[in-house]
Amino acid sequence: MRTRTTAALLAVVTLTATGCSSLMTSTPEPHSRVPRPSTPASPSSPLALGDAWTWRDTELPATGTAIALGYEQPVKAGTSAEEATGEDGYVWAALEVKVCLKKGKTIHVSNMPWALGFADGAREDPSGKTYGDFPKPEFPVSDAPVKQGDCVRGKIVYALPEDQRPERAMYAAGADEGPGEWTIPKR
Repeated sequence: MRTRTTAALLAVVTLTATGCSSLMTSTPEPHSRVPRPSTPASPSSPLALGDAWTWRDTELPATGTAIALGYEQPVKAGTSAEEATGEDGYVWAALEVKVCLKKGKTIHVSNMPWALGFADGAREDPSGKTYGDFPKPEFPVSDAPVKQGDCVRGKIVYALPEDQRPERAMYAAGADEGPGEWTIPKR
């Protein structure tokens, strides 16, 4: 009985050792599938004005699009940017944008996640002032609700030095992908 148990145990140990050694010496098979990231990657270069950028927020959860539709500098208003800022040589500029909610619970949008970026790394946030004669329609300056399937479109006004033009528009509203970016064409 003892001989059979010892022989059986020896056979199991030998088979296990043989199986382990073949695993150690064989080369692994290449994977046929590459895993996909759970969220789409942010574009490596800015989009063109008018192109939609798809965003996802897994905390809400919600998905939608943001679009920088157009850019204008200078724009006219009854109160000049120089008067509003107290800075000589400033003009108003307007970025027209649209944010849509494709799927998810109601979100709230405002002009604050939108910024303009310059070649030297400087960024400009929307004007903290608003006047009745700013370009219409104005994008909401405070939280405006957007329901699933709906969009909000409007113009956001910035006070900028007249001799400087931004190179890109950015939207950073907590999307998993990071900010969306659009190239602003040269004059």
